[in-house]
Amino acid sequence: MIMEYESTQAYIDLVEGSIILKPGSSLPMAYPKQFCPEMAELFGYVVTTGTLTQKTVEINFSDCSKYLEMPIRITDIYNRLWGNRPIRLNPQGYPRICGRKYVAFVKIVLGGKDFFEPGNEQIPAFVLRSGNKEVKKGFLKAVIGTTPKRLIKEKWIFGFRNPLFKEEVRKLLLEFKIPIETDSVFLSIEDSKISLLKELLSLQHDSWWQ
Repeated sequence: MIMEYESTQAYIDLVEGSIILKPGSSLPMAYPKQFCPEMAELFGYVVTTGTLTQKTVEINFSDCSKYLEMPIRITDIYNRLWGNRPIRLNPQGYPRICGRKYVAFVKIVLGGKDFFEPGNEQIPAFVLRSGNKEVKKGFLKAVIGTTPKRLIKEKWIFGFRNPLFKEEVRKLLLEFKIPIETDSVFLSIEDSKISLLKELLSLQHDSWWQ
């Protein structure tokens, strides 16, 4: 059975209707067709580590040297879902999303450029309204994997800059019955239960837990 996900076409139409490129200035555009779990994962990395550079019109990802699986996942997802050319690399050799239309597509899906600012993180609407748990798991994998974390007194503590984003993430985790605790700034889980989170989100690689 083929799994159906929400179409990206409405967002593509907005981009194509607002940005006109000169004829012959680029290869034909090829966008992702659906908001599948891999797209949700990619947008998780954008939300937590993405940096928008307006001058050069590109999105880079911080902490690629720390979370070793992240640039691999970003490159693999982009190359499979965008489909018209391999992802470009920045001078440090890490993946970046560039090109006016592709960056505009990401910004529109997120809800605007303001959500790249630290403390303005939010869950994309397509994740929140999805009835597909794999889509939500894809987003959570990226968020939990790249959120700053420490093991303190037999508890894993996850730090968030935006308390509203923290609460949204907590609610998603509760949908999967993960025993997560919260206060005004942090989410936490007992070290004895962390294997549940690692297995659910495929976060077994040690680099996620440095």
